[in-house]
Formats: sequence, structure tokens, C-alpha cells
Amino acid sequence: MAQKTCSKNTFFSALREAPALSRLRLWATLRDAEREKLFVLNKSAQLGMGVLDYRFLRKSLGKPDADTFFILGSGSSVEDLVPSDFEKIHSQVSVGINAWPLHHFVPDIYAYEPVPADDGSHYRTMSRLKRPDIIEALPRILFL
Repeated sequence: MAQKTCSKNTFFSALREAPALSRLRLWATLRDAEREKLFVLNKSAQLGMGVLDYRFLRKSLGKPDADTFFILGSGSSVEDLVPSDFEKIHSQVSVGINAWPLHHFVPDIYAYEPVPADDGSHYRTMSRLKRPDIIEALPRILFL
């Protein structure tokens, strides 16, 4: 039975990722993003709070013409980036997630998820924010 389930899951996974269905996936993603946007706007209005405005963010970072928001994770694909990639990223708005301070590139924003106080590796990574190049760049810090 496990073999049938595995084969069925593999089949549906392959079907879901089929190039012919790319427009359907895009439509579903955009629909979900619009629903999420409306939810956030509704909740922020209920709470009397504003939401992060990308235009304001670009302006406050001194990049009013930026049209791309790069989210930098710490997976192995980072090793494939070359200096010209980082030049492009630097010209736009970027956020480094969690362990990003281990990398040489300083983004506009560092973002951290809440973790238990006993997660020593997370706090050691955050201590890298004391690097002179990071201090000089004055990136924003965002706690999610």
C-alpha cells in the first residue's frame, strides 16, 4: 500500500508541476496573494494600524526606483551567485533571512523569526550583526 501511495503522490506532484499548468499555478498564486492582501488590510484597519508600504520602504532606503525585492535565504543555491548578481541585488531592495549574516553581502534588511531562547545557533548568527561592514551599512532589523 505504501508503494501505491508513493506512486500516487509522485504522479500528482509531477502533474502539479507540469509546464502546461504554469498559467493555472500563476493564477492560483495571484489569487492567494490578493486574498492575503485583503486579509492584512482588513486586520490592520480593525487594529488601527498601517501596513508596510513598499513605496515608503524604497524611499526610506534611498532606492526610490527599485522595482525588485530580493529575499535572501541561506540555502546552498547562494553559492551559485556571482559578483554581478550581488551588484544587481545591491541596486534593488533586499532582505537577508535568519542566518544571512554568515554571508559577505549586506542586505538592506535582516529578518529573524522568533525562536526559543535556548536556540544558541540562532543567537550566534545574530551576533554576526556586529561585523564592521554591517554596522557601517546600518541595515534595518525586522523581527517576524
